[in-house]
Amino acid sequence: MARCSLLRRMLSSCFILLAPLATSAQSAPTVSSISPGYGPVGTSVTINGSNFGATEGSSTLQFGSFTATPTSWSGTQIVAPVPSGMSNGKVYVTAVISSLSPNYGPPGTVVTVSGTHFGASQGASVLKFGTYAATPTSWSDTQIVAPVASNMPNGKVYPDVVVGGLDTYSAPPFTVGTPPIISGVSPAYGLPGTVVTFTGSNFGATRGSSTFSFGSTAATPTSWSDTQIVAPVPNMANGKVYPNAIVGGLNTISAPPFTVATPPTISSLSPTSGPVGTVVTITGTLFGSTQGSSAVAFNGASATPSSWSNTSIVAAVPAGAMTGNVVVTANGVSSNGVSFTVSAVSITSITPASAPVGAPVTITGSGFGAVQDVSTVSFNSQVPFTRSWSGTKIVAVVSNGTTSGPVSVTVGGVTSNTLNFTVTAPSNITSVAPNSGPAGTQVSITGSGFGNVQGSGTVQLGSRSGTVSSWSDTQIVATVAVGATSGNAQVRQSGVSSNSVGFTVVTAAITGIFPASAAAGSQVTITGSGFGSAQGTGQVWLGSAPAQVGSWSDTQVVAIVATGSNSGTAHVLQNGVWSNSVAFTVTGGAPHITSINPNTGSGGTVVTIRGTGFGSSKGSGIAWIGATQASVNSWSDTQVSVTVGTSAVSGVVKIQQNGLWSNALTFTVPFTSGTGGQVTLNPNVISMLVGDARSIQALGSNSQPVTGLTWMSSDTTIVTLSTDDPPFITAAAPGNATITAGGASADVTVYAGPALPVGTVIWSNPATGSAAGFFPAVPSRTGVADVFAVPFNGGNAQAIRSDGIAAWTTSVPPSNFFNANFFFSDFQGGLDVWSGTSIYRLDGLTGQSYPAYNATSTESQSIGFGEPAIHTDGTIFTIDYACAPDACGPSTSDTTDGAWVVGVDPSTGTPKFRVPTENWTTQVSADAFCSAFGGGTVNEHSFPANPMAIAGDGFAYTSYVSKDSVEQRKQAATEPFPVAAYTYFDALQVDTENGNFGAALNDLGALEGATGLTFDGLRQDLENGDQFHAINYIASITRSFRRLCDSSKTVVTKLHILRVGSDGSSADTIVNQWKDTVTTVYAPTLGDAYNYTQVTAGPGASVIDTQYWLPTVVAPAAILTLQPTTI
Repeated sequence: MARCSLLRRMLSSCFILLAPLATSAQSAPTVSSISPGYGPVGTSVTINGSNFGATEGSSTLQFGSFTATPTSWSGTQIVAPVPSGMSNGKVYVTAVISSLSPNYGPPGTVVTVSGTHFGASQGASVLKFGTYAATPTSWSDTQIVAPVASNMPNGKVYPDVVVGGLDTYSAPPFTVGTPPIISGVSPAYGLPGTVVTFTGSNFGATRGSSTFSFGSTAATPTSWSDTQIVAPVPNMANGKVYPNAIVGGLNTISAPPFTVATPPTISSLSPTSGPVGTVVTITGTLFGSTQGSSAVAFNGASATPSSWSNTSIVAAVPAGAMTGNVVVTANGVSSNGVSFTVSAVSITSITPASAPVGAPVTITGSGFGAVQDVSTVSFNSQVPFTRSWSGTKIVAVVSNGTTSGPVSVTVGGVTSNTLNFTVTAPSNITSVAPNSGPAGTQVSITGSGFGNVQGSGTVQLGSRSGTVSSWSDTQIVATVAVGATSGNAQVRQSGVSSNSVGFTVVTAAITGIFPASAAAGSQVTITGSGFGSAQGTGQVWLGSAPAQVGSWSDTQVVAIVATGSNSGTAHVLQNGVWSNSVAFTVTGGAPHITSINPNTGSGGTVVTIRGTGFGSSKGSGIAWIGATQASVNSWSDTQVSVTVGTSAVSGVVKIQQNGLWSNALTFTVPFTSGTGGQVTLNPNVISMLVGDARSIQALGSNSQPVTGLTWMSSDTTIVTLSTDDPPFITAAAPGNATITAGGASADVTVYAGPALPVGTVIWSNPATGSAAGFFPAVPSRTGVADVFAVPFNGGNAQAIRSDGIAAWTTSVPPSNFFNANFFFSDFQGGLDVWSGTSIYRLDGLTGQSYPAYNATSTESQSIGFGEPAIHTDGTIFTIDYACAPDACGPSTSDTTDGAWVVGVDPSTGTPKFRVPTENWTTQVSADAFCSAFGGGTVNEHSFPANPMAIAGDGFAYTSYVSKDSVEQRKQAATEPFPVAAYTYFDALQVDTENGNFGAALNDLGALEGATGLTFDGLRQDLENGDQFHAINYIASITRSFRRLCDSSKTVVTKLHILRVGSDGSSADTIVNQWKDTVTTVYAPTLGDAYNYTQVTAGPGASVIDTQYWLPTVVAPAAILTLQPTTI
């Protein structure tokens, strides 16, 4: 036979030359070279060698098992094309040794060699152990039996079956001699210095020149016999190693591992008993700072920890757990066991014991578990929606299709006792009399199933609940509530609503108004219906102010237009409900400015004033800008163009027509060099009554008070100024006057009284500097502001008093996270500032900044805190986050995953409390083949809705979603390639990326051998050391070598409502949950080796990422529902 070359190309075969049976005088043919070494069918191949024979004769040439047809033949060369019918790949015909038994022994040991292609009989074939020939006693095509040669030295050799001149293709090693075997290690773990006893055989009676090591680290044994070695652990790093005794030059051939580490220790459990789902705190030492691959088990049942530190683990008792020991396994080393008792599940009561479909039912008992997880409730085999779940109480809603029968609870596969429950008919309305009427109308509702007593029952009449005067199972009498509008009549009992019957609430409706326009003091008649037979608490609005009522009936109201009212609408308010609105014009009213452009400019600047009521022509009209009359360019009823006078100063723009002044808007005249800095008078619009006195101030461009100015009044008969700095203003007589100081002005209007006209602006603060918005202050003894003027992103925040004076101004630095700061009035008269990654308070009296609560975790520094909500006691509620490497990768410095509701003390900037939310957990387990995809448990924090809502009960509320995902992966029944190919491919990727081109070439050869494919371009890249193109080549074929892993995935999605008090007390309620499953099974089909089927069950909301929107809760007992929206 010819010797085969291992060819690594697209078509690579071993060539076999078969000659007639050789005589003793003949020599076997020998192949020395093949050219080319690869090619497709039809490729002409030249085979060089010797002893082929001068002519072909009866000799044959084969490519593997395919006979070729030579085109030329001589004693030293044959030329032949690759025969048709051959498929791509290599063909091996050399012997292959698959196993040895035994795989070690001294000379003379009889060894059974198993494999293929040995030949039916030995003939001229040879078996060698290394270079030493053996003398077989038995030979077949698949098995050879032979003793080890007597003159062989000790050591490791590889057997070789030479058949037809061809060496064995592959073989496991054989150890000549009696190598040591380690069978036991005690203890199996420990730190350096720990004395370890190793038991086994063939160690030798004394140590002599033998050596011992832990992995590659040498040890110094203190005791040595043929069956036992005692040695301390040398100084070495933590980890798993294999002990090795080298005796007579022979390495140990079998040994269990030893782990260099100290085992974790559990010192206590809290609690020590409870049902499945009970959250247990495990306290001890050496658990590790993060979970990593470590685990917790309750009597063998794996638990999913929600938090993990070196001394404490928190985990819920898993489903299927039984009473027994809790054990922590850290870094492959198990702790001591501490007993935990799994409680039984028991129902003690059901309230109510009967109710209709849709009613909430409270099940009381024990052993339910702190959270529902995968536990269930059954109402006569019907699984209801569970609104809340705790260890002793479950609130479930009777679902459609439920019939009377037993109720049970199943926790961790254990089912409780049962109690009977009766499903009753829901409330049903048969008549409503009357079916319409205004507020105060008494209505009788007749039907069935209302309940003998009202209890928590309610009656809806229109848009509001009616006031019940009597209640029975068949009749309810109630009164239509004030403020109700038309809608339905409906009864709600035991959390379940009856059918709806239309109900009309009679409300005010205007059909006409005469006249549709009138001056102040004019009488107007409004006609319509539903006004009520008497005015009572009713009101009429004409234009922009309430009117004085002259007469009132159900169909007609007569009223007088109020002084100071401007054009607007007419509408009637009765029984808390407004009528429709009808346009109404007030004639002869004051002009009204809506805008000015520009709002700053020096003398000569043209300004456009827009608004209404200016008059069709100027007439006696006046345009006033900055304490002086402006020059009019054009005038219409809605627009006036003027030129700023040269003597104008900062102040206001206003229009006078027919003796009535308009409202005023701020106008700034920039200061010029030599006149000092920009000054603004504050307030710059003031309304007063004769005899009133008040303060005024001048502010510089930095919003700080300016003194030493000269103050003047344009008319001291109307307004006088004191000699103080700044002065006090006294209103002396009705009229209008301008106050000037430092190149700025303020407009003062004095009224005779006894009160300011309706709608009059009392004062206007121009909010100088960087002010971009206003926030009302909450009145408080510890605050002076009536309103806050705040900057957009960095600048001055200003506290403005109720008289318009700026009480304090403080600088707010810009946000480095957002493009703006956000402000929130607190309930101590101060202002809270949120910049994204910091929250702090400005004191209500001084504007002083208190210490800030700053983001410290990598996650919160990245995404910011949740938007704050401010409690009435000043507590700032926000959401803080952290994301550990298991979810966020190595770039984070966070050591845990979580989202917390944090209550910040605004006076210190420190957290009063941190209430955790439930994390998302993803647990993946896989067999050895599929573990390349990764596995273990990953925690990710939730995203609670923010800002939290602070309700009337004083608690802050938020909603969020958590998920528990469990997935099992295993190798598919059929893979496109042999299993070994995937290991070779993985190694090829790693070695290429690390630049180990020699190893990568070996990986590639093994991959081609396993798959029958060749990758010439990749081979060329690796041989040339071209890492860039080699990596790209591998990336292009990666998809073909993805491991097909069947999977089964279960996801439980839970909707939470979290309630937190300002003292840190909290309740986390699961109001709904959904269970989804998805099973994926790969089943290759013709033409698609990656075909699979996928079966899903459940609402389909949780197998992939989803977003949930929480609807408004319309009643305390309403059932919350969600609409899952796939992202």
